[in-house]
Amino acid sequence: MNYDYLAGIIDGEGTVSISKDGKSFVPYIAIANNSMPLIKAISDFLSAEGMKTKSALRSPRKKLIISRIHCRLDIMMQLFFLVSCKENS
Repeated sequence: MNYDYLAGIIDGEGTVSISKDGKSFVPYIAIANNSMPLIKAISDFLSAEGMKTKSALRSPRKKLIISRIHCRLDIMMQLFFLVSCKENS
C-alpha cells in the first residue's frame, strides 16, 4: 500500500466530507468497498501514518464495508493533492 494506490481507491470508491464534532468540524474520507482485506490494508497503512480509521459493515447482504478516515487538515490536503495529480496524469 502506498499513497498513489490510496489516491486511486479514493478517486474511484471514495468520498470526502466534513462532519461536525461538537463545536468543531472534522474532515474525513469514506471509502466503500466489499473487500475487507483491502479496507484492512488501507486502515493499517493509514494507522502507521498516524491517522485514525474506523470501518463498519453497512449492508450485510451486499457486504458493503465503509471505512471512515479522520485526519488532520494538512494530511487531508496531501491526499487531495495526490488524487488531483493522479486524475491529471
